[in-house]
Amino acid sequence: MTPRVLVVAVLVAFGLIAATAVISIRLTRPAKPVVLTQDELAESFRQLRVDLHGLERQLNRPDSRLVEEPSPGGPEMMTGTPGEAASAGELSAQVQRLRREMLAVIQNEARRRHGPAPEIVSTVETVLSAPGESFALAFPPGTRAERATIENVGSSILRKPQLVLDGTLPGLNVDAILETQLAGAQSEEKKAVALWKFVERARVHDWPAHREKSDPVKLTAVYGYGFCNHAARSLAILAQAAGLEARTRDYPGEHVVCEILVDGRWVLFDPDGGVFYRNADGRIATVDELRASPDLIRAHPSPIYPEEKLVRLYQRDDVKLRTDFSKESGYQIAFDLRPGESITYLRHPTGHFFASRHLEIPLEYANGIWRFAPQWQHGIIGAAAATNLRRAAGGAMLEKIDPASPAELVYVFEPGYPILDGTIRAGANDRIAISRDGSTWTPLATGEPLARFLANAGGNPDYKLFVRVEPGGPELKPFEVSLNFQTARRALPLPEGGANGRLDFGADGPSSARVAFALADSRPGQR
Repeated sequence: MTPRVLVVAVLVAFGLIAATAVISIRLTRPAKPVVLTQDELAESFRQLRVDLHGLERQLNRPDSRLVEEPSPGGPEMMTGTPGEAASAGELSAQVQRLRREMLAVIQNEARRRHGPAPEIVSTVETVLSAPGESFALAFPPGTRAERATIENVGSSILRKPQLVLDGTLPGLNVDAILETQLAGAQSEEKKAVALWKFVERARVHDWPAHREKSDPVKLTAVYGYGFCNHAARSLAILAQAAGLEARTRDYPGEHVVCEILVDGRWVLFDPDGGVFYRNADGRIATVDELRASPDLIRAHPSPIYPEEKLVRLYQRDDVKLRTDFSKESGYQIAFDLRPGESITYLRHPTGHFFASRHLEIPLEYANGIWRFAPQWQHGIIGAAAATNLRRAAGGAMLEKIDPASPAELVYVFEPGYPILDGTIRAGANDRIAISRDGSTWTPLATGEPLARFLANAGGNPDYKLFVRVEPGGPELKPFEVSLNFQTARRALPLPEGGANGRLDFGADGPSSARVAFALADSRPGQR
C-alpha cells in the first residue's frame, strides 16, 4: 500500500471516532490507487490527528471496553462500547499502531523533501595510533565534508573517543561545553552572555521530542531543537555548572526565560526568543527594568515572539521561579568502540527522527550510522555475554565448546543517541534476537528492519539495544549490526574546507583509529 493510499484508508476508518463513544477502526485496501494533492494530504493528516486525539481521550475513560468482530472479506474491525468485557489495553495498542502508521507516512514525506544524498566525490582519511595524536587533512577546492567516520581498526577497545576539530571539543557533556564556550570569559556577564549565545545558536525553536528532559546535552547535541522551557532550563543548568547563580522564570501557559545573577542583579536572558536587553547605562536589563521601560523590548525585537506579547508578559506577577534542575541534568554522550566498530555522522538526513507528540517533521535534524562487525581474530572483545563459545581455528568464526549445549553471544549498543532503525545480518542458520532491557527478547530475521521493534511516536526513545546471536550449528558465522540514530544538525563534526584536529580516547592496549571524511561537491548548483 502506498503512503498516500494508507492515509486515505486510515482516514476512512476513523471518520466519526472523535464524536462518539463507540470506537471503530477499519483499515481497508482501496480497489485502485488514490492520488492526493499536497493540500489534500495536509488536510487528511489534520483530520487524522483530531481522530487520534479522540482515541487517546478514550484511554482515560474507565467504561471503555473493546471486542473483536469479524469483518467479512477484509481486515478485522475493532469496536467498543461501554460495559463490554474486552481489555482496554487493546485500545492503547491500536492508538500506538495508528501513530506508527502515521509516522511511517511522515518519514517517507521527510525523505521526499530531503531528496537524494549528495554524491561522494572523494574521501580523505588518516589512521591514528595514539590518544591525542594530531592530524591535518586538506579538502580539495569546491568540496565539503558530507560524512565523518571514527572507526576502531585496532585490537583493543577505544574508550570514549572524541573528535576535536580546530581546538573545539564536541559538546558531549557539560564540562566540554563549558571549556569551549567560556574560553577567555572572566566576568560574570561575559560568562552569562557566552552561554546564552551557545544555547540560542545550538538549537532551533521547534516541537520537542516527546517526554524528553530539558538536559543541555540532549537539547544541543542529541536533538538540536526544543521550546522555551528546554532552552531556559538548559541555560540555567549550564550557568549553575559554571559557578553562577541561575533560575528559570516561568509565565504559566505562555513562556519560560532564564535569569542569571550578574554583579548582584537578576538579569534576564531569553535563549528561545533569541534576545536579551540592555538598559540605558549598558547593563543587561532585569525584569523590573523591562516592566518600567517596555520600549527596551520594542527596540530589540525577538525573531520568535512578537514584541507586544513580551511587553505584556513581563507585566505579569503570576510567575514561578525554579532553581533545582538536578532531575533534568547530567546526561553525557560517552560511547566505546570495539574492534570493527564505527560511528558515522551524516550531513544529509535519512528521515529517521524520534517523533514529537504531534508527529511533526523536525525543522532540522541529522542522522548517523553505527556499524559493528566483530573482529574475532582479536578475541571475543566487549561482549556482554559469551556462552559456550570460543575462537575457531583462523579466528574468522566462533565455535561451540560443547557441541551438544546451547551457545549465545550478546552485545550491548549504547551510542548515546536515539536508536531508530537498523538491521542485523547473520549467517543463514544463526538465530538473532534483540532486547530493549536485556531480559525480554524478540526474535527477528536476518536483515529485518528494526524500526517496528523500537520506541517511536510516543514515550521515550531507545538509547540502548541488546543484540543476541545464537549459532544454528557447531559454528557462529560473522555477522554485522547497523543502527540508524538521530543527532543534532548543528553539532555535526563536519568541517567545510579542511580538518585540523585530534582524536582523544582511552585504550586498554595497542590501538588504531581511522578518521575519515567523505566529501561532496559544495559549489553552487551542485548536490
